[in-house]
Amino acid sequence: YDKSPSNAYYDVLPLKYTGLQQYIDGAKTVFSTYQSLKLTMNDDAQVHRSGSMAYGAATIRIYLTDKAGKSESVDARWTVIWEKKGNDWLVVHEHTSVPMAEKK
Repeated sequence: YDKSPSNAYYDVLPLKYTGLQQYIDGAKTVFSTYQSLKLTMNDDAQVHRSGSMAYGAATIRIYLTDKAGKSESVDARWTVIWEKKGNDWLVVHEHTSVPMAEKK
């Protein structure tokens, strides 16, 4: 990950993190009630590159087990943007979201 303090990261909760440290600290807080978290990427992943920028997108399955041992899983979307800096491809933006339930 790029450590620029102005990068925007969007996770399931809250709406937005600004900078990598806020993203790390926020994710620790949001997921503190869980004992385990596993992400599995589905077979629809794509990566596209243009010069020193690239983006990827996929659907993922998130498996969570809370500290009481209750398990749940959810489907989500994941988008990531990389920028080549020197010899490294660094994440400069990431977005994870869960679709809203369909109305019946």
